[in-house]
Amino acid sequence: SGAAVVLKDSATNISQTTSTNEAGRYVFLNVASGVYDLTVTHEGFKQSRLTGQRALVGGTLTLDVVLELGSTATSVEVKATPGAELQTTT
Repeated sequence: SGAAVVLKDSATNISQTTSTNEAGRYVFLNVASGVYDLTVTHEGFKQSRLTGQRALVGGTLTLDVVLELGSTATSVEVKATPGAELQTTT
């Protein structure tokens, strides 16, 4: 739910964007014939991309995309203050 879905025409580089609904479904209406790349992104998940998908006028193309959990990284930055002493006994 709430994933960003981008449909990009390979020939013209024109993109259409939508979001998935509560069931994870998305729809692009009135798509011209051509070859498209589909990219799906959502925070906390790896980007999923399907390339070279051919759409035809009057046709229906169903593309099921599975999002995998993305890796999370935690960064801790430690800064020493001037004059700080290293305590080795406690």
